Amino acid sequence: MVNKEIITLIGIGVTIIIGLLNLEASKSNRFISSINAERLKWINNVREVFSQFNKNCYIYANAVIDARHDNGEEVTEEEAKKAEHTFQEILYYLDLIKLYTNPTEILSAKLYLAIDDMVNELKEQDFNTEKYGKIKENIHYYQQVILKAEWKRMKEEAKLGRELDDKEINEIFKSTSIQIDKQRYSKFLKEKFESQVNEE
Repeated sequence: MVNKEIITLIGIGVTIIIGLLNLEASKSNRFISSINAERLKWINNVREVFSQFNKNCYIYANAVIDARHDNGEEVTEEEAKKAEHTFQEILYYLDLIKLYTNPTEILSAKLYLAIDDMVNELKEQDFNTEKYGKIKENIHYYQQVILKAEWKRMKEEAKLGRELDDKEINEIFKSTSIQIDKQRYSKFLKEKFESQVNEE
C-alpha cells in the first residue's frame, strides 16, 4: 500500500515538473514569437525606407544629369522646385534610416557614411556620375546585408527559442557580408569586424 502511494506521489511530482517546464517553454516561445513579429514589421519598414531613399536619389541624380546636358538651357522654375522637393525627400528618408537603425552596429555606421557621401555628391556643383555610381553600389551592399542578416537572425532566434547574444549577432552579420560580396567585405568591413572580435 505504501509503495502505491509513493509511486502515485512520484507520478504527481513528475507531472507537475513536466507541466512547469512546458509552461516555461511556452512562455519563452510566445516571447520569441512576439519579438519576431515586431522584427518582421521592422524589416519591412526598413526595406521600404531604403527603397524610397534609393528611388529619390536616382530621380535627383537623373535630374542633375538632364540639367547638365540641356545645351545650356535654363532650368525652369518648376523643374527647380521639383528637384528641391526630391532632395528634401532624400533628407527625410535619410533621417528615417538613422532612426530605424543602430548607430553602434558596424553595418549601420558604414551605411551612414555612404549615405552622407551620396548626399554630398548629389549637391556637388561638379556632379560626378562615376563616383555617384560607386557610392550607390556601396549603399545597396550595406542595405542588403542589414536586411538579409536581420532575416537570418530572426529565423535563428525562432529556431533556438531565445534571443541571440551580441557575439552570435555579429557572426551572422559577418557571414552575410561575406556571402553577399566578399570583395566589399574585405575592403570595407573586415578590419572593423576583426577589431571588434579583439575588443571582446
